[in-house]
Amino acid sequence: MKIEGAVAVLALITGGLWKENHYLETNKVVYRDSKIPPDFKGYRILQVSDLHSQRFGKRQVNLIKRTKELEPDVIFLTGDMIDRNHTNIERSMDYLEEAVKIAPVICVLGNHEFEAKKGDIFIQEMRRIGIRVLKDEKIYLEKKESRIPVIGIDDPYVLPKCKGEDYDRISSYDFVQRLKKVMKHKEEGFTILLSHRPEFFHIYIRTGMSLIFSGHAHGGQFRIKKDIGLLAPHQGFFPKYVSGIYQEGETSMVVSRGLGNSLFPFRIRNRPELVLVELS
Repeated sequence: MKIEGAVAVLALITGGLWKENHYLETNKVVYRDSKIPPDFKGYRILQVSDLHSQRFGKRQVNLIKRTKELEPDVIFLTGDMIDRNHTNIERSMDYLEEAVKIAPVICVLGNHEFEAKKGDIFIQEMRRIGIRVLKDEKIYLEKKESRIPVIGIDDPYVLPKCKGEDYDRISSYDFVQRLKKVMKHKEEGFTILLSHRPEFFHIYIRTGMSLIFSGHAHGGQFRIKKDIGLLAPHQGFFPKYVSGIYQEGETSMVVSRGLGNSLFPFRIRNRPELVLVELS
């Protein structure tokens, strides 16, 4: 039996298989921080991550419906909205064209946007419909007389691949240098960082960021327990950062399990999710 077939049988026995997922789980986090401006009390941030051109009903009707129900004030996209192996720009845009009608959409790119052959076209399409794509940039969320800085940094794979070299090592070094440069413009007070990669949490802590939104780990793909995953990109087996909220000192990181899959088409005990963070 092929490995995919064996996993499918195992998942059906355990009741934990999701492929071409239509079931959406929503996880809500109430995030408290004394540095949050009072005007932002109750502000709702919807994180959408790692769609990988997955389908949630015809023309993404299920995903759009759930997004409307959550009534976000802003939507953060944290990368890999398309997939390099089975790129379907139309399927991703079906959702995004409706999302921008619900709330402002702010995006950082993942490795798949840079690896897909049509990645540049997809980025152009996002900008065309009004999505703000942050490439090592800072913008502000505004409410009444207050504002919160949001910094977005490009994925390490923005660096063109260099044949015959240790690409991950080189691109990671470049990523850290770019992050340091962006952080020179960091302001005091509550600041949000959008970055596709959770494995750099130890670096984010040093920057003094308040709250990070990240994805990429796919919830560990196969979850052994609630917060224990088997495998994640760039973290390997039994990854440290798979889902939920992680905190060290005054820095917290929200990691979404995401919506779609990439190389392996199944999830086990790992439903696709939307994350709603309410500031308090």
